[in-house]
Amino acid sequence: IVVFRFLSRPFMPHIRAALRPGGRIIYQTFNRRILDTRPDMNPDYLLNLGELAGTFGDWRIIHSSESAHTSHIVATKPSRHMP
Repeated sequence: IVVFRFLSRPFMPHIRAALRPGGRIIYQTFNRRILDTRPDMNPDYLLNLGELAGTFGDWRIIHSSESAHTSHIVATKPSRHMP
């Protein structure tokens, strides 16, 4: 699953459930730091710092970073056979 510049927190459990074990999420969207330069943006649609890593923290995180305005994660859903 690939998600860019979209955030719906109520939809996150559906994204997690949609992937099969071994499937990968690639997610990037704006975080609250963007409010420093774009105060008109609705904070309800901005990630908190660390939020993606927390949402997918029980998965194998391949990459996770937060830049000046965006948060990124690439993670693999654990297989059922992994301890």
